[in-house]
Amino acid sequence: MGRGIRAGNGCEGGRVRQVDADRRSSTPMGPKNEAKRAVPPAAPKSKAVPATPEQIGKLLQAAKTVGLDMEKVVALATVTGARPEELAALRWRGVSLRNGVGFVAISKAVTAPGTQKPSLRETKTGAKRRIRIAGTNLEALRLALGKFGSPNTFVIDGGSGPVRPDALSDRFRRVRSAARIRPSSGVTLYSLRHAWATHLLSAGVPIHTVTRVGGWTDAVMVLRTYGHAIPDDEETAALVPLL
Repeated sequence: MGRGIRAGNGCEGGRVRQVDADRRSSTPMGPKNEAKRAVPPAAPKSKAVPATPEQIGKLLQAAKTVGLDMEKVVALATVTGARPEELAALRWRGVSLRNGVGFVAISKAVTAPGTQKPSLRETKTGAKRRIRIAGTNLEALRLALGKFGSPNTFVIDGGSGPVRPDALSDRFRRVRSAARIRPSSGVTLYSLRHAWATHLLSAGVPIHTVTRVGGWTDAVMVLRTYGHAIPDDEETAALVPLL
């Protein structure tokens, strides 16, 4: 009986040793490097930095000295909120500043990936929009644009072909430098679009109007980005007749 028990233990031990050997042969030796298997976190989205009214004034003055049609670019971006690639696609036939109420029609955008020649495409959302201009904005834009060109020529650079959006960004950096605004401020050409949305919402313009005129498709995204600019008017809310 004792020998049977010993024999049984021996067989069981052999099976355990064989399983251990099989496991070692199928498992990489050495400690696991979990860092190699880790997924890095997504890069945070850049925060929208709106240009302040003071900065816009400095940029507009600096643009006059830099030239390169940047006075037009800064003025148009400030009063329309158009994207840089949309400004690059704007033709004179899409601008009207007469009879006290003007408009700027945004219907195309410019794309120029890599070193390719710039070409026209649909806007980011595929929608066309017409932005009304009135009051002091109309007068300021009229002064900045100056004499109109031929209807089919482009507003920026006045040629038969559009300017590259990245060229506008390069020119804006020159304007920013001339305005003595540091790069660390985060102010870019896109900051004029952010300023447009921020100022309109803070003035009480309904968010659905800002969304439509600004060329966004989702008011929730606009609220998430610019919601801090919407006034919190509890007093007016309290006075709304409900009964």
